[in-house]
Parts: sequence; structure tokens; C-alpha cells
Amino acid sequence: MRAKSTRRVRPPISERLVVVGGQCSGVGKTTLVVDIIRAMPEFEWTAVKITPHLEGGVPRRNSFSVCHELDPEGRSDTSRFLAAGAVRALWVHTKPRMLRQALRSLRGAVAEARNVIIESDGVVRFWNPDLYLMVLSPAVDDFKESARKLIPAVDVFVYRSPVEPSLSKNWPINARTKRRKSCTILQPLGESLPWKLQEILRQLPCPM
Repeated sequence: MRAKSTRRVRPPISERLVVVGGQCSGVGKTTLVVDIIRAMPEFEWTAVKITPHLEGGVPRRNSFSVCHELDPEGRSDTSRFLAAGAVRALWVHTKPRMLRQALRSLRGAVAEARNVIIESDGVVRFWNPDLYLMVLSPAVDDFKESARKLIPAVDVFVYRSPVEPSLSKNWPINARTKRRKSCTILQPLGESLPWKLQEILRQLPCPM
């Protein structure tokens, strides 16, 4: 079963809503989003990055901000989304407790978008995606508690490296903690998007 959440809704997206999360920062969440956009340009992705703190010059008196990225040659993650082929890219900066309110504004910004891919874990507490991917790196010790709580909601685990036998005993993902129908895909950083994941994305049913 999926992790429990209150009032999860579906925003007005024409086709697919995909969410990419990860065990912690630095495991390649943004890279996976870029890989998906680049490998599947026909999806005409609207790409969103949600940062649960204020940065990048956003006034601290504001509780959240939804910014439209316009520069595909910049150094930001949202610029990378555009450079990969996204038709639009947005960056949501928000205080952690204001995520629900920030999503209300984002809902309007993505209204009637064809396919949307969001880099965030927290969004799955409020929005019901068609596919939730979690990026994992067993070689990294850090595993956010917030990510641990969402393990039962994950549809696909994307591993950057296999779980070594010495780590398997304490690894938090096992038959007891994950969804019965979830699957595992290996994609080391730098390798192309696996065909298996592309097939999963293409086979997602579109809402009527």
C-alpha cells in the first residue's frame, strides 16, 4: 500500500505526472529528471524543481515563490531541464511548512500541461502522481528520515550502484518496507536511461 497521506489530489494535467525523489541530496535526482526529458522529448515535459527552503535571492519575508526559468544556458537545475528539452521549467522555493500553499500556486502554473515531471519528495504527501521514482545510492550513508517514510509509496527504485552484501543488513529497503508491485532499476550515473524505465513511462495510462 502507498504511504498514508491526507487529501492527496491530482492537479489538472492532461497526461502524466511523474515525481522524482531520492534518499538524500547528491544522489542524482536532477540528473534522472534530465535523462528522462532528454530520452523522451515527445512527452513535451513541463519540469519542476521544488526546494524546501528559500534560496537564490528569494526575499525571506516571502513564504514561497514559483519562478519560471527562461535561460537554457544557465547553471541552475531548471536551466538544465530546459537544455535537455523541457518545454517549460519552474522552480518552487518554499519554507517546509508552506509546501501545501506553494502547491496551490504551482497547480495553476501547470494547469493543462501535457506531461509534468517534478523533482521533490514532499509533493507526494499532497499530490497523487502516476509514477513515483526514488533515486538511491547504497554507497552513501545519509538516508533522510522523510525519504524513509515514503518508501512504501515508491513505484520504481533507481539505484546508482548495487547494494553490497556488507550493507544489505541495514539497508532500509526490503520486502517488508517497499510496495509489493514496486520494481528496481540499476542506472549508474553517466549511463543512459534504461529501456525498462522508458517502457514503464510510456505504458503509464493517461487520465480520461
